[in-house]
Amino acid sequence: MMVDVLRALALVLVLEGAVLFLMPQGMKEAWKRMIESHERVLRTIGLGLMVTGLLALQMIAWNA
Repeated sequence: MMVDVLRALALVLVLEGAVLFLMPQGMKEAWKRMIESHERVLRTIGLGLMVTGLLALQMIAWNA
């Protein structure tokens, strides 16, 4: 179980690093827009991402 969590965290680091490496200017612009956004919008996006991730994990578990 712990190995799976560590693998997931490692994959997040790889994906985040790839985005920063491949599109540094785009990430800077995205961060500027995020900083200017209202908290409610950011919370809604965060909730949507969490729900999507949980649904994806559940679908993977069903197929395993």
